[in-house]
Amino acid sequence: MSHPHYSPGGHWMPSVPGQICRVCEKQYTAHRVNQKFCSRKCAGLARRLPTSLRGKSCLHCGKTFEIPAGQNASGSHAAKYCSRECVRAHHGWSQARRVSCANCGKPLDASARDASQRFCSTACLSVYRRSRRVTKTCLNCGKMFTVSRARSDEMLCSRACSTSYYVRDRSPGWQGGVVKQNGRMFRRIDREGYAAKYDGDHRLVAERTIGRRLKRNEVVICLDGNNDNHAPANLFLLPNQKEFGLLKAGSVPWPAESNLRSYRDRGYSRPDVIVVLHEWENDRRQNAESKRYITRHPHADEIIKRRRAGASVRQLAKDFGTSMSTMAQTIRNRL
Repeated sequence: MSHPHYSPGGHWMPSVPGQICRVCEKQYTAHRVNQKFCSRKCAGLARRLPTSLRGKSCLHCGKTFEIPAGQNASGSHAAKYCSRECVRAHHGWSQARRVSCANCGKPLDASARDASQRFCSTACLSVYRRSRRVTKTCLNCGKMFTVSRARSDEMLCSRACSTSYYVRDRSPGWQGGVVKQNGRMFRRIDREGYAAKYDGDHRLVAERTIGRRLKRNEVVICLDGNNDNHAPANLFLLPNQKEFGLLKAGSVPWPAESNLRSYRDRGYSRPDVIVVLHEWENDRRQNAESKRYITRHPHADEIIKRRRAGASVRQLAKDFGTSMSTMAQTIRNRL
C-alpha cells in the first residue's frame, strides 16, 4: 500500500497515488487513505449496483433479496422487505376500500392506511375548497370578498381596510383618546384642518372660555404650576412665544389672575419688562464680588427703553451688533 504524501508547502490534504477505482478500474490519485472511487459518479454507481454478497430475508414472505452495496444491512433505516407489496401486506394496508370522490363523484380505491382519503386528485381537492368559500361584505369599503370557512369570522377584505377601520374606539389599544405628553394631558380631536390630531386639554378649555379657536402661536399656561388643573380661573393666555419667553425668563412679573374673560375684549396687556438698574458714578461702578470696575453701556438709555417695550435679547443683539450672550450680560450688569 502506498503511503500518503503531503505537499512541500505543508498543505493538510494528503495524496495517495496509484489507487484503482472499484467501478471503472482506472488508476487515480486519492486524497484520503480510505478513498475507494475516483469520482462522485463512480461512488453513486457503486451504491446503485446490487450485490449477492449482502442478502437479507424479507420479514413477510421470507424470500432472500439483495440490497445495494452502499446500504447498511442492519439498523432502523435498513431494508426489511423485498417489495412494496410485502410492506402493505405485512402492515395490513393491502385491503383497499371503494369510495367516491367528494368533488366529481368518480370511484377510487382508498387504502386502509389513509382513512381520510376523499378526493381522487389534488385538482379535485382545490376545486372543492374553492366551492366551500364564504362570501362576506367588508365593513370598511363595502366590497364583497370570499374567505375560507376557517376564516369565516373575518369582516375586512384587506390589510389596508383593517388599518383604516380599527381606529379610535375600534382599536384594542384605545384609551379614550387621551394621552399624557410632557406633563400635560392631550385629547384627540376631529375637526377641519386637525383631522386625527391631538390638542391639549388646557387649550380646549381656553377656546371654550374665549369663544374662538386658538392660533398656533398662542400659549396657555397654568398659574399655579399644576398642569393638571385646567380650571378657567387657573389659565392665562399669551399671544405668542415671545411673551412666553419673557415670562419664563422672569423679565415680566408672573400674572396673579386669569385673563381669559378680559382677553376677548381687550386682548393681552403686557406689563413693563423688569430691568435691573444700577447706581453709577461718572458712568462707573465697582463690582461687589470681583472688585472690578464696570463701565455703563454708551447706549444704556436706548436699551432700557426698548427692553421695557418688550424687545427680546436676540433683537437687541442684532440692532446693536453684538452677540446674544454679550447683550444678556449688558442687560444684567451695564444698565
